[in-house]
Amino acid sequence: MKVLAVFYNEKTGEMNIRCDTAVLSSDVKTYEESIKPLLPPEGEEVGDHLCRLLCLAHTESVLRIKAMRLLGMGDYTARGLLHKLYDTEVLGEKAEKEIARKIVIFCVKKGYIREKDYARRLIDRWIGDCRGEYYMLQKMREKKFRPGLAEELLDDEKKEQMRLALFDYVKNKRPGDKKERDRLVASLARRGYGYGDISDAMEAMGKEEFA
Repeated sequence: MKVLAVFYNEKTGEMNIRCDTAVLSSDVKTYEESIKPLLPPEGEEVGDHLCRLLCLAHTESVLRIKAMRLLGMGDYTARGLLHKLYDTEVLGEKAEKEIARKIVIFCVKKGYIREKDYARRLIDRWIGDCRGEYYMLQKMREKKFRPGLAEELLDDEKKEQMRLALFDYVKNKRPGDKKERDRLVASLARRGYGYGDISDAMEAMGKEEFA
């Protein structure tokens, strides 16, 4: 790989190195301190060590930009973002996992990823949609929340809110015959409610709670 031209933006701190095989960029100061003294004159070959540094710097810049873009479009868990970065192709190859982990750690430290706040918002939304605990646990696993967080947040208060949401849902449906009742039970099971909770709600119909 030969260096054809080097551009350094003093205002943004970004360095672009145009090589014969790719254009590499870096806005990572730790790399620039190592790279700048080693850059050969334009048109000369790049040594193996410098080539490695250039590729690492470029990969980190690409992953950092992708992470910021993804977080700008919506919430992510740390493991969810890491999974997205692992799938990124840079310079024709999958990005190095160590660099992806470094970017995610950076995002957590900066407060760009707040898993507990994200989980609380999801749980409140799911309760409003009349979703049960099994549904929430499954969805939180799919979104790659850290282990134990779901159980931590689904405390007695949240479970009571789920119970009341279930009772309101059944009250509004008020199944008539057995066929309607069976359809409602199946629907509630798909929504993530356990048989015990469903039975309590069905039995409560007509009682004072539903008066």
